[in-house]
Amino acid sequence: MSVITIQCRLVAEENTLRQLWELMAEKNTPLINELLEQVGQHPDFEKWLKKGEVPEEAIETIKKSLITQEPFAGQPGRFYTSAVTLVKEIYKSWFALQQERQRKIEGKERWLKMLKSDIELQQESQCNLDIIRNKANEILTSFVANFTENRNQQLKKKAIRLKKIKKKRKSLHFSTHYLRFTIKLKTVCLNVLLHIYSKIIVRLVRLMKTQSNMLNVGVRKK
Repeated sequence: MSVITIQCRLVAEENTLRQLWELMAEKNTPLINELLEQVGQHPDFEKWLKKGEVPEEAIETIKKSLITQEPFAGQPGRFYTSAVTLVKEIYKSWFALQQERQRKIEGKERWLKMLKSDIELQQESQCNLDIIRNKANEILTSFVANFTENRNQQLKKKAIRLKKIKKKRKSLHFSTHYLRFTIKLKTVCLNVLLHIYSKIIVRLVRLMKTQSNMLNVGVRKK
């Protein structure tokens, strides 16, 4: 369970702060401790441990039997809800740790059951100990050879994949540079064409103005 501690400053009158402190220290905290103790003594505790969680209804039932007693009575509803939630999360986290430890213990027990003395192996297999050892060496040698071969094949495949990735990266890098060069070349050509077209248009405008002036002069002479 992740626990986040938040530090804050409570600004209130001294009387209010005193009442809040008394409520937390003298009522709510003892309620949480009592809930934790009674949940641990519940007849269904082992079932909850296997399940990995305490039902909230069970904690609520215990809480209802306590809130009529002193010093647990007289708390706001939010405080009761907070106490139930906290107890549930604490046991959920503790159950997760216990289940992990139990799995480790069971794994070690299975391993210990597999380990047997030489006499037990001879009795169960009804074979000579030398025959058992030779067969075990054959199995171990075969397993190591297969494992090494599979490992080498995986390494070769991985090396091939890495080479392909490098080739793709190089190709992509070249394509990117080629694309940038092409865009720059097209931009330069477009600028040159625009410059040429602008000069042509200026000359045409000038030529048209000259012709227009000549026509106007001819008209005036007539």
